[in-house]
Amino acid sequence: MIKTCIFDMDGTLTDTLEDIANAGNFALNSLGFPTHPIETYRAFIGHSLYDLLALAMPENARTQQNVNEVIRLWAEHYNEHLIDCTRPFAGVTELLKTLADNAVALCIVTNKTDHQARLIAETFFPEITFLSVMGERDGFRPKPNPADALACAQLSGAAPSECAFIGDSEADIHTGKNANMITVAVDWGFRTRECLEAVCPDFVASTPQELGTFLLSGRSPS
Repeated sequence: MIKTCIFDMDGTLTDTLEDIANAGNFALNSLGFPTHPIETYRAFIGHSLYDLLALAMPENARTQQNVNEVIRLWAEHYNEHLIDCTRPFAGVTELLKTLADNAVALCIVTNKTDHQARLIAETFFPEITFLSVMGERDGFRPKPNPADALACAQLSGAAPSECAFIGDSEADIHTGKNANMITVAVDWGFRTRECLEAVCPDFVASTPQELGTFLLSGRSPS
C-alpha cells in the first residue's frame, strides 16, 4: 500500500513550459544566441537548470562563463514572470485532494528553487497540505540523486517501498529507482510515453484519474 506520494512539479503537477521557455529565450536573445520555439524546450526540461540552459545554447558557446550568464538572465526574467502562463494540469488538484482524503502524505521534489516551488504550490494548491516541498537550496543534490526523496520518506514515516515517486521525465524515474521506491510516470508532461516506457517505470498514467486509481489500489474506501 502506498502511504506517501512524492511528486515532481514541472510537467507533472503544473504546466510550466511557456514561462520556462519565455525566460530561456529572453536570456538567449540578451546574449545574441538563437532562440527556440516553446515546444522545443520540452526536450530540455527534466534535469538541472544548468543542463536545461546549456542544452538551449549553441554547442560551441557552452562555456562555463556563458552558461552562468544565461542562468543569471534566465532567473532574473523567470522570477518576475513565474506564474504568468503556468497552470495546474486538469484534474491534478482533484487528485491531490483525493489522496489527502485517503491519508496519503504528499510531498514535492523538484529541481526548481525552493522559493519558486513553494510559491507555485501556494498559488495553485492553496487547499493542499504538502508534508514537504523540496527544491534547489544550499546542499541540494538534483535529481536523479535520491536524497530529497528519501528525506520525504523519513519525514512521512514510510519505508521507501511504501512511497511512490511520480514524474514526467527519465530523471524522475531514475530518482525513484535510486530511492527504491515505486516509480510512476505521467505522459501528459514533457516526455512522450515511449521515452518514459524506455526507462521501465512501474506504471505509466495518462490521466490524473488513472493515476489516482493506481495510487489508491489496495486501500479500503475512506
